Amino acid sequence: MKKASFTLLEVMVAAAIIALVTVMLSAFLGGSFKQLNEQNTKRDRLNRSVNTMESYMAYEDKAEPGMHVVVSSYDDQLEKVEVFDEKTGKSLLVSLRPKKSLYTP
Repeated sequence: MKKASFTLLEVMVAAAIIALVTVMLSAFLGGSFKQLNEQNTKRDRLNRSVNTMESYMAYEDKAEPGMHVVVSSYDDQLEKVEVFDEKTGKSLLVSLRPKKSLYTP
């Protein structure tokens, strides 16, 4: 009578296949988590820049941490508001607002 069991070679091949699939899956998921972290960082930076821009458009002039704002004259009636990321120095948002006058808040 023949016993129903696996040989050592069959067990080793099955373990090698499982190890290979595990390594490939972990590399794929590791890259995905890295991309997810980068996207969360970018989204956080954009949210902070939007909050800063909204503050400056309402003439409250409060910058979020990590944001740098430059307000310059655009023409006789408008000012240009630029929000920069302090870490990279890149311009994130640019907008125009009326110059402060009798009619602005």
